[in-house]
Amino acid sequence: MAKKTPKSEISIFSNYCDDSFPFDEAKAYCIERHLEDNPEDKDWTPSDNEVWDEIYEQTEICWDDTKSELERFFNDGSTYILTGTAGLWNGRSRGGTIIRNFNDLSKAWSNVDYIKIFDDKGMFNIHGIHHDGTNCWEVKKLTKRGVEYLDRHEYDDPQTLHEKLWSKGYSVNLHYAKKVFGC
Repeated sequence: MAKKTPKSEISIFSNYCDDSFPFDEAKAYCIERHLEDNPEDKDWTPSDNEVWDEIYEQTEICWDDTKSELERFFNDGSTYILTGTAGLWNGRSRGGTIIRNFNDLSKAWSNVDYIKIFDDKGMFNIHGIHHDGTNCWEVKKLTKRGVEYLDRHEYDDPQTLHEKLWSKGYSVNLHYAKKVFGC
């Protein structure tokens, strides 16, 4: 479910500890659920492990919903471009790739421990934290002109190709939050 965050970001999904399901809310939910089954046990308090288990369960439920929406959106037959930086042990590295479906997109977070997907003024963003740093990716949809250019220049130098495809007229912002959530 979309959640507005400060600035212009609209959260699509996050399993960052502070973003996903706040500890105090999860604790209150655990107590509420326990009291439904045990109304006489008003002094019961869940352990931290029980609260973290609840956070994990709620995050998984949220991810399943988000993944379904992302699959529907990115498996539409369109072509996309992903560019950004990867945090590596020896510094930041620029890169990018062409995305043709959800499976291609999911490779962007295949090596991360925590992920945040958000829409910022129509720009689709993916931030992923892993042991070496943070990957920061942006995704745009290729226009008809962009797809035609890609077809003619697919084997050109990748950096030059990506820079061209990222430019005005060759790709557009996704406006994912507006199209999927109406916000």
